[in-house]
Amino acid sequence: MALAKGDPNQLWNLPHVIITVKVIGRTYTSAKAANMLLSSVCEACEQGVRSAGSLAACTMQPAILILQPQCKFTNNDYTHGLDQLQRQACCSSAAPTCGL
Repeated sequence: MALAKGDPNQLWNLPHVIITVKVIGRTYTSAKAANMLLSSVCEACEQGVRSAGSLAACTMQPAILILQPQCKFTNNDYTHGLDQLQRQACCSSAAPTCGL
C-alpha cells in the first residue's frame, strides 16, 4: 500500500491501525451501553478530555504559529534525507549492478 509522501496521517491510514481502532471503538461503545454506571463515568471522562484538549490547543496556538514554518522546513529536509537513505540502501543491496 503506497502512502502519500509527507502525509502526517500515514499511521492512521494503515489497514491494521484502521481495523484496531474500529474494534476498540465497538468494544468501548458496547461496554458503555451494557453498564449505566460505566457509561456515566466514561461520559464524564470524555468531557474532561475534550476540555483539556481544547485548553491545550488554545494554549499552544501561538507557539504553533511561530514554529510552523520551521517545522515545514525540517519536514522537507527529513523527507529528502529519507529519500537519500532509501536510494543508498537500494544501491548497497545491489552493489554489483549499482554502477557507483
